[in-house]
Amino acid sequence: MTKRGLVTCLTEIILETNRPSLNSQTATHILAQLQRSVQNELELIQKLVLVLQSEAQILAIPNDSAALNASTAIKNQLIEQLTHAVQTRANWLKQLGYGADQSALAAAAADDPALQALCDDLISATRQANDLNMSNGIIIDTYIEHNQQAINTLRHLISSDSLYDASGRTKTLPANNKRNVKIA
Repeated sequence: MTKRGLVTCLTEIILETNRPSLNSQTATHILAQLQRSVQNELELIQKLVLVLQSEAQILAIPNDSAALNASTAIKNQLIEQLTHAVQTRANWLKQLGYGADQSALAAAAADDPALQALCDDLISATRQANDLNMSNGIIIDTYIEHNQQAINTLRHLISSDSLYDASGRTKTLPANNKRNVKIA
């Protein structure tokens, strides 16, 4: 379907379904803005995928909390930008007479091949980002679990009556010499 045919089709659909009436020039402009908005979303998701891939490499190197914190900051920035991009896309969809949810985007994409291709790429990149995020989350959960086990072991050792001295021999502390140590 040509762009002109799409605009005509969109205009007819809008009139038939009691959506706000748009002239073909306005509909073409809004459709172009919607395409740019989805393209922007796609680029942000692709950046997020790169950050998540980098995060996976960082997680493979224990004790690199500075790099992990930097990665988290970048992810948070991208998520904020994505939130704004999704709102922008929703506004363009509404102006075309669609709703603002995923099904509305799918309906708009079904009416425009260029938009459909962008949406397919967006869905694919979003799935990849989700998979990477889930994998990284599993690794982080494993680290947390190991750290919790280490803390529990330390708590047990601290509350024990016997400790090892510098030569590795067990040494029993007198009852009045126990220390009250808190581990946060």
